[in-house]
Amino acid sequence: MNTLIVSETEVSMSTNQIGTFLDEMQDVINAAADVNIKKNGKKAKVTFAFVTFETSTIDSFLCRLADNGLAFSEQRHTIEELREAFFRANEFGIWQMPSLLYQAYGVLSLEEFRSKRGLLDLSLHKRIYGGTLAQLNIDPSLSSIQILQQIYSALNQELPLSYTGRPVSVGDVIQLRGEYYYVDPSAFVWIAVM
Repeated sequence: MNTLIVSETEVSMSTNQIGTFLDEMQDVINAAADVNIKKNGKKAKVTFAFVTFETSTIDSFLCRLADNGLAFSEQRHTIEELREAFFRANEFGIWQMPSLLYQAYGVLSLEEFRSKRGLLDLSLHKRIYGGTLAQLNIDPSLSSIQILQQIYSALNQELPLSYTGRPVSVGDVIQLRGEYYYVDPSAFVWIAVM
């Protein structure tokens, strides 16, 4: 099975070179998924994006750039690598105590939890839900605190059908991009989890 490759090449040149360069690279422009030109004074950057199963067009293009002495940089990834990176950058999870433990301990601030149980290692909590920010229509460019507030609000209003836990409340833990935050009465407190 072939692997889909995504490549982005940025070529630096003077603005005087753009016309000639684009004329000489017409075949590459036709093969590219996208071409973008940015000018800044007398300097320019031309970015080529490729999405392909075959890397020969990209490799040939890079050789042509090198042969012409042009400065360039390339980033190449498989679609699976990009998908994993997107998920890591946009994932979240909800950790809650099972019902029996929740009834035994009740709603505890982080300070109360630590005074009764010591360090929080999530052994009493279970991951009951996970997904991506897009599933909750949350903008991933927001600050972590804003995202946590929106996750909290979303999972206290109209719960997704696949959500099997209680509405998010004090004592729960929200996992965001590999970081863990305890839901305290007035804040989301970062916690170290091993």
